[in-house]
Amino acid sequence: MTLNSSIYKIGKDQFNELLDQGYNQIPIIKNLGQLNNNFFQLYKSLPFKEKIILESRGESKDEHFSFIGFDSFHKVSCTHENLNDYNKFTSKYEMKILENYLNNWKSPKHIFDCKFPFLSGAMGFISYEAHSLFEKTPIIHEQGLEIPYYFFYFVDKVFIYDHSSGNLFSSCSGSDFDLLQERSSDLNNLYKNFSKNSYTDEPIRPTFSSLNQGSFKSNFTREQYIDAVNDVKSYIAKGETYQANISQRFETPFQGVPSDVYQTLININPVNYAGYVETDDFVLACVSPERLIQ
Repeated sequence: MTLNSSIYKIGKDQFNELLDQGYNQIPIIKNLGQLNNNFFQLYKSLPFKEKIILESRGESKDEHFSFIGFDSFHKVSCTHENLNDYNKFTSKYEMKILENYLNNWKSPKHIFDCKFPFLSGAMGFISYEAHSLFEKTPIIHEQGLEIPYYFFYFVDKVFIYDHSSGNLFSSCSGSDFDLLQERSSDLNNLYKNFSKNSYTDEPIRPTFSSLNQGSFKSNFTREQYIDAVNDVKSYIAKGETYQANISQRFETPFQGVPSDVYQTLININPVNYAGYVETDDFVLACVSPERLIQ
């Protein structure tokens, strides 16, 4: 199997052998050819309310792929009030539910001559406020935002864009061979419908230029910010920490389209890593020049 083939072919007998070996997420991958449009436009064209795009434009072998996940079959999140897997609730601050799902996700990706770092699984985010789930640190209840400590879609259908070759791939995973063939065909049809339409890549600059700069409100007064800086200096002098990031949050009324904000950020401030998440309750746009964990 090579990337030049239109599909990573796997027969039903080999598929069943992998099932017998304990794998339950066996991938079917297709090369859909050159993507002649913006990957984010493909994301926007998908007829699903809940979806996610993770973009990467780095130089290493794992950093020139971008991913779109959609039509999730499950989602897991955690807030300060409870741990929520959208079916069960518990008051414990732990990640057992998420860990169990990931541990039970068994994919034989290694059998393929495959360079993709991701084919299916959990796509989402972990916030800075999630530190209490990993370490014995004070739990911050007052975030001011109704955003979970972490949120993940579990997806078995993914579009993958290889920035180095310009090729678009589809990946679907599961344990039913015939169903996967249907899903693979469905992904191909989604892309065909997208390709028939024309989309523009022009940056939507009015998204920000139309905002009233005087309407931005900070969660810090100038005096509070100076006090916070002095506190950090004191902690460093005492040896309690060697580095700290002080964040300041601004908010303003916004009546536009959230995806326009993401597109504008990417155009005016190109970065190596970016992501956009749409859920029933909130939308999250993220751009970053670095990756902190892998």
